[in-house]
Amino acid sequence: MRVFTSLALAVVFVLVTLGVSRQASAVPEIGFATGVRMPNECEAFPVPDPAGTPGTLYCTAPLSTVLTFSVVIIVGSEGMQGYSFGAAWDQLGQNELENVSAQQAFDGTLYASKTPPLLTAGFGPAGGARSAVPGIIDSTVSSGGLLPSWSAISSAPESEDYSGARLDGASYRAGRISVTVKTGSTGTVLKLGFFDPNKDSFLAPGLTGISPIFSYANINTAPEPAAVLSALAGLAAIGYLGVRSRRSR
Repeated sequence: MRVFTSLALAVVFVLVTLGVSRQASAVPEIGFATGVRMPNECEAFPVPDPAGTPGTLYCTAPLSTVLTFSVVIIVGSEGMQGYSFGAAWDQLGQNELENVSAQQAFDGTLYASKTPPLLTAGFGPAGGARSAVPGIIDSTVSSGGLLPSWSAISSAPESEDYSGARLDGASYRAGRISVTVKTGSTGTVLKLGFFDPNKDSFLAPGLTGISPIFSYANINTAPEPAAVLSALAGLAAIGYLGVRSRRSR
């Protein structure tokens, strides 16, 4: 596993060095921030993992390490009016994380246009309460942990249209989730998603429901060999295209 992890980290370094970037998607993506807002103990895997999820993090952290993840939303081409989603961990009874806490962005602003006229869409926790952080259910040796429905809605007038190209690819920081590694022996997954079918959803303007892509963080688990091989294949393809480009000049 260490060999695969080393290969994955090497691929990450090379792809970042080459300046490979992701393009905006028609589907919104909800996940953990990379770069300066990513915990030092984590690395971002640059290709979809076997489940097809982009932006997956792999974190190696010893006992008592506190990991703070910034939760971000990459808006799709249909825009964003509101959302409700949650987080889950230790779903297989690992009981690896404790002291889980969360903080929502209050009165957050998503910029719909960077050129005049400057159009903004303000988002705040549902109900408008500054302390509207949902109750957290801790994990045990027999059940997983859960941060239930984390909700926010835009305060922009319904007459405004924030859909389409003006929002496509825009990034919105929804808040933070902090966890403490309890043992670090078996590994666990901190994942975002819809866990309450009666509340959770992602809404475009006009209250149209959309199914986003959720990413997650593997904590003290190594990348799957198949995912690493996919990354290596992608790196080889990039190298091949580079060679062809130089020869065609």
